[in-house]
This record gives sequence, C-alpha cells and structure tokens, in this order.
Amino acid sequence: MNAEVSAATPNNPWKGLHFYTEADRSLFFGRDQETEEFLRLVRRDTLSILFARSGMGKTSFLRAAVIPCLREENLLPVIVRIDYAGSATAPARQIIEATLANARRAGIDMDCENETDPQSLVTSEQITLWEYFHLIRFWGPRNDPVLPVLILDQFEELFTLGRHSPHAEQFITQLADLAENRMPETVQRRIEVSGERLGFDTRARCGKIILSLREDFVPRLDALRQTLPAVMRNRFVLSPLDRDRAIDIVQRAGGRRVSDSVAAKIVTVVAGETVGKGSLSEIEPAYLSVMCHELFRRMLRLGRNEIGLDLVSAEHGDILDGLYERSFEGLASKTRIFVEERLLTDTGFRGSVPVAEAEREEIPRRALESLVDRRLLRFEDRLGTTHVELSHDLLTIIVQKSRDRRRAEAEREAERQREAQLQARLRRERRRTLAWAGLALLLLVGIGFYAYGWWIPYQTYCRAFTKRWSTPRCVGPLPKMAVAHRAWTIRLSQQGRFGPLLSMEIIDANQQLTGQHSIGSYFNPEAESGQREKEASYEFVYNRKGKVVYEVARDRFGRMVWGFAYTPDVASVGNRPQTRKAMFLGSDGYPQPQSHSRAEFVEIYYDPQGFEIELRYADREGRPAPGPDNAYGRRIKYDSAGRLIRITSLNEHSEPINDAAGNAG
Repeated sequence: MNAEVSAATPNNPWKGLHFYTEADRSLFFGRDQETEEFLRLVRRDTLSILFARSGMGKTSFLRAAVIPCLREENLLPVIVRIDYAGSATAPARQIIEATLANARRAGIDMDCENETDPQSLVTSEQITLWEYFHLIRFWGPRNDPVLPVLILDQFEELFTLGRHSPHAEQFITQLADLAENRMPETVQRRIEVSGERLGFDTRARCGKIILSLREDFVPRLDALRQTLPAVMRNRFVLSPLDRDRAIDIVQRAGGRRVSDSVAAKIVTVVAGETVGKGSLSEIEPAYLSVMCHELFRRMLRLGRNEIGLDLVSAEHGDILDGLYERSFEGLASKTRIFVEERLLTDTGFRGSVPVAEAEREEIPRRALESLVDRRLLRFEDRLGTTHVELSHDLLTIIVQKSRDRRRAEAEREAERQREAQLQARLRRERRRTLAWAGLALLLLVGIGFYAYGWWIPYQTYCRAFTKRWSTPRCVGPLPKMAVAHRAWTIRLSQQGRFGPLLSMEIIDANQQLTGQHSIGSYFNPEAESGQREKEASYEFVYNRKGKVVYEVARDRFGRMVWGFAYTPDVASVGNRPQTRKAMFLGSDGYPQPQSHSRAEFVEIYYDPQGFEIELRYADREGRPAPGPDNAYGRRIKYDSAGRLIRITSLNEHSEPINDAAGNAG
C-alpha cells in the first residue's frame, strides 16, 4: 500500500517525479475530462483497465482525481500495490488487510453475513477474495451500504517482480473469480465435501476492480483473457497532454509566479525534451512536473518571487539526467551504487528494498530521506514495512544508463589493473635477478650500520654534561680540535653511535686524563680538595634492562677513587625509575662511611624525562642525615636543554637553607 503522505509543500505546487495524492487534489490540474470518462467506465462494469505510457501520471490521476470522486459517490477506494518479495504474504491477504485498514481510516463500519468477526477472516488460510467480499458488508457514516473499489496500481509488476512468485498463479485465479463473480473451484469442492450452504447471495455485486499498468504490458494482460475475459473490455488509455492544456496546467499551478510567456516557454522546452517519445504537440506530465519543480527550486534558491525566462533557458536540456546527477550531491558513492544495483533489476525494471535491509547494507536512512526529498526515491509502506524505490518508471532508463557507464568504467579499471599487474609481474621478474645482489649489499650495509651504531666505539667531546636516569648526557658538544684550546674537556665514550655509555673522561688540552676540573659527586663535593688524587674518569655498568647499577670513579692512573652501587627501582613510571637509592663505596670497592658526614645513602628523584630534580641523604638506618656541606638534600633545576641553572640546599624538613659551602636556599 502506498502511504498517503503528500510530498508537495505549500511553497512548491509541483512534485517532480513524486505522485500526487488526495491531499494534493487542489494542485492537480488538466485531467477533468479524462476523470469523468474513466469514472463512467468504472460505474459501468466490475473491472476497469487503466493504461498509459510511462510518464503519463497514472498514479497521480488515480490518487488525486479518481479516488476523491469515488469517495464522493459513496464508494470505498482501496489502492494496493502488491508486494511480491519472498517474505511477503500472499497477494489476496495483502488486499484483505489493505481493505480493512482503508475502511478503518475512512470511518467505515463492517459486519459479516454469517456474523463472523471480519478481522478473524484475515487470518483464515482458506478464505478467497470472492468469499471475503461477498461475506463482508461495508456501512457508511449514515448507515448506508458502501461498495469497495480495489485499485491495483503498478499491476505490470505481476509480470516483472512477480513472475517467479509462488503466489502469482493463485492470485490471478482469485482475481479472475472476483472480477467475473465466479465461484472458485476450491469453494465448490469444499461445499461438495462438507455439504455446507453459503450464507450470502452469490449473484450479488460485491465490489469493483481497477487495474493500472504501463501500456507496454497490455499484451501480457491480453494473455489472461481465457482466465479473465473481462480484461478485454472496459479499457481506458491516459494520453499525453496537448500544448494548450499543458500551458494551462503550468499557469494554474504557478499562479502569479509564472507569466503567460514563461508558461509557453516551459512547455516548449519540455516538448523538445520529449520529442523522441512523441510529437512536439504531446507533453508528458511527468517531464512537465520535473521541469516546473526544478525551476521553482532554483527560483527559491535565488530569492526570487517568480520564474523568469532566464531560469527556463538555464534548465533547458537533459532534465532527468540533471535531476539524477544533482540528487547525489553530498552523498557517499555507495548510496548511488545501492540505488543502481538494488533498486533496478537486471532487466531494467524498478525494484524495492525494505529500508531496514538498506540500513543493514550500511546505507544511512538520512541518505535515503535526502533522495526522497530530492524526488529521486520514494518510501512506500507495505503492510507495515517501509520500502524504498525509484520514484518513477521514467528514471529506470536514466539509472540503467548510469549503471551501465559505471559498470563499463569498472570493467575498464579492472582491465587496467590486470595490465598493471602483468607489467608489475614482469618488472618483478626483471628485478629478481638483482634481488640477491641487492640483498647481499643490504646485508653488508646492515652489518656496517650495526657495527657503527652498537659496536665500534664512538666518542663525543662536550663542555658540560647532565644526567638522565643516572647516565651522563652531553651538553654543548665540541669538535675534537677544540680540545687543544681548553683547560679540560669531557669525553664520552659509547659502544657504538647508539649504544650505551661506557665511560666519561676528563681530559686536558693534550687529551690526557686530568683531575684538574670542577666536577663533583653526590658524596664528594666540589669544595673537597687536596686530600687525595681526584677522579679523572667514570665507568658505568648496566643490568639487562639497560639501567645503571654500578658507577666507578678512577683517578688519572686508573686507581679507584670511589664508587656507587644503585638499588633497584623504588617507584617507576612505565619502565623508567622515578626514585632510586645509591650507596657510597670506598676505594676498595666496599661500603665506606664518609669522614665528614653520617650519610651513606643518597635518594635520587627523577622527573618524567629522567633528570635528577632532588637528592636526599640518609644514614644506614634510612634516617635523614647531612651530606656534603651539611645539607640534608639538594633541589636541582635545569633549562630546556638540560643545563644546570640552580641548586638549592635543603634541611631535614626539605626546607631551603644556606649550606656550609655558601649555596643559598
């Protein structure tokens, strides 16, 4: 069933490719004569056939012109579009359910000749259309009898979408029995077996039927004449509009927005667009509606109050092609592929897909709604399930042409890819002869790079250093030639360019180890001097995780001066320590108390980058103890390059003090 939702708006009197509904009756012009002639046929016989070429507006004619008149004649129009999907119920059941729904909406009461509940007949598997419409009586608001009129729109789908349906043959038989008022064979057999008597007049007129289909399917309809002889009489063809009537339609719908000259120009343009389908004096309503809708849309976009000749000239040419291309602006390409592959059959007929199924195929509902708003698609409610389909048969040619182009381009692209793959395979074959040589060269380069990066000693000369995770890092690198012009220089030796630091040496201008420098340690402050040979080199030992666990300071003769043994991590951030403790070792390598301090341990605090930001001294019991210069700790600050810029001495409460060396808190 088609949802009775008008797509026209108060601002736009034309609906493009969307059909007109009962709600649009005041906007539907130009078919008064055809309406009266067709109604005479409907009144005359049980079955009426309406056919026309695609684009003549059959659905709009039925909904906006015929159905309102049928209601005025105390008839109950029931417009149905049969769903032939495999999951759909039998067509007869769809018609019965649609009749009940339309009767409820129209305020029609129903009862049954044998006092059965009409609703219960819907679920009966044995009830036929002939029985149902003989059993059910319909009553209007004034308690007068109402005759149902079944309108089967898009009936040609029986020969396209329904040709493989398991219900098709049974549906034709039931429809023929109803139209010919012929007792179905199934009912006859049932009566013969059970001996029951039918509780209704089998000769009574129980309703009317209208079949609406495209003109090119009329020969298929003729083939049903043995089963349904009535299809050969009472036919009506909906013809194209002539020029004068088309101009009148544009003027009446457009009102003050369309002048006489503009209306004539619009009709001339539309006649030129459809010249391949008929003579210049024949106007197809669908093309006319699309043209006027697009002109009105452009008028609103430009902020105008009327349609001018310039707009008509701009819109001239390939109306439907332009509409189709503009409809996909701003939408994903998969939406267009869905429309072309799922809403058009391989043989070029319209198909429909439940919206829920489209969403499962990752087509957003908002994309479908956008295409409905742009008049390319329409939603249709079929027994409670919303389907989406092309808005008009006229679009099938456009969609098929676009699909063929896309498929052809995809095939060309696939051919290009196959050619590219062949060329690539040939290139691989040519390169294969060079592969082993290149691999060998790469291996040599890799070995060399590894040796350079992690094996061959690498030395760096620096002005100063800082520590990160207790390992010295160069600050202010120097060229080797600068060593000769400095009193002392720091030389860092690594195991390869990227390997761990092995040692740090203090050298003089002759590149000899020297103790004449100002570098101190945690327990050996700069102020301490003259008591022993000062350290000139520092060596580092790492654990398997690459962390310093042992540090040895030696004098220029290679003798051990002092050492540090680092404890495992106390707290960590990721794999990096946040705090660690270090124990002072004497020149013999064993723990040794300081002669000038009770402190034997130093607790080191690191920032997230590994810089030492605070030191705290403790005795062997872990209690705070004064370290060098009688300070209980130090707080250290660096610049962005890691250079030391400030040291603050701390007391046992971590408060700044002035230490014995004069460092200010």
